[in-house]
Amino acid sequence: MTKIDWTKPLELTDGTPVKLDPGHLNNPDSRGDYYLVRSDGLGFTEGQTRGAGDVLIAQPDGTEWFHGGPQRVRNTAVPTFDPTKPVQTRDGRKARILSTEGPGEKPLVVALQRTDRAGEVLVSRYADGHVSRAGREMPHDLINVPERTHAYRSIQPDGALGPKALSKLAAQGSHAMPYTGPVLKLTFEDGRPVAAEIV
Repeated sequence: MTKIDWTKPLELTDGTPVKLDPGHLNNPDSRGDYYLVRSDGLGFTEGQTRGAGDVLIAQPDGTEWFHGGPQRVRNTAVPTFDPTKPVQTRDGRKARILSTEGPGEKPLVVALQRTDRAGEVLVSRYADGHVSRAGREMPHDLINVPERTHAYRSIQPDGALGPKALSKLAAQGSHAMPYTGPVLKLTFEDGRPVAAEIV
């Protein structure tokens, strides 16, 4: 099993982001266990844990308290830059990599959206997408375009969110047992919530 640093970002082994539950101030508790909740505010499903619920109790090695079994929690992988996937600048400008074999120490040849007028300008970047080796992030660094995903939660008559996530089909009322009340659609970029709307 991989050793876990509980002070760094966490996720389930299926990639679902989790965090220490702020409702339990003693993390870890007197037994050494950690209380976790999903970072997106949704509850856990039975496929993610041995029993569905809002809180997952994990032992220091990342296995579930009481159930044991395989490691369920790990530190979040640090995102790496992949020049074969869609890119943009850190400040959101459109960019296209034209070549990864440019001359010199900056092998990425990039067509970058201009800010002063229409069109693109050719620039070069280091292999990791950075503008410089200054050791800090810059607005014109290249990053991969964030992956967008969605989740759906029912809204109960008292305004509280339902205990479990809905499938997209159930949220649209086309499931075998459709939900007919209001639905909250949550939008995530790389696992982080960025928008919410009632659909």
